[in-house]
Amino acid sequence: MNVTLDLWRTVAASYASAYLRRGPAAMPCGYRVAVLAAPGVPRPATPSERALWWANANGLAPSGEIGLLDAQAAPPDPFLPGLLCLRELATGGGQEARALREAVAATRVSGRLPPVPVILIHGREDALIPAALSSRPYAELARASGARLEYRELPEVQHFDAFLGHPELAGFRPLLPELERALDELLAPR
Repeated sequence: MNVTLDLWRTVAASYASAYLRRGPAAMPCGYRVAVLAAPGVPRPATPSERALWWANANGLAPSGEIGLLDAQAAPPDPFLPGLLCLRELATGGGQEARALREAVAATRVSGRLPPVPVILIHGREDALIPAALSSRPYAELARASGARLEYRELPEVQHFDAFLGHPELAGFRPLLPELERALDELLAPR
């Protein structure tokens, strides 16, 4: 599913853009997010489209009419030049690559949380951000730092509730109701 929807490339370009503090029209490596009239053909968003984004978009391209444009796309593999550019940002020695790595390093967490109860929820079948590489070790670090943290790793739950209508995700449960239950627990009078 993540490959079919081109999520890996979109996530890599979006994260690089966020770490470098760039907007959707000035992303690194020639990427750009835009509303598309046809594949590769940008157009302005209508007011009604913008009004619906909160409800029917997941925040990443492709979502609704929003797509990722790649200025470096070239045959024989149109994705490869942009992906190699992103790889160079992660491993290279240029100024932009150093800035990206410094921004990533600045997001490292300590596990120290304020003295409030915390419930951390993660889908066990999350193929985009695996629990073993994110929430699970963070929960361990936070507990070791004295946090009052409850960690719930939910079976049959993946990353995007918005994708649950796709046939490939039949049998998965939505994460949002679990979040709402956890919030109710945290906000209940004690």
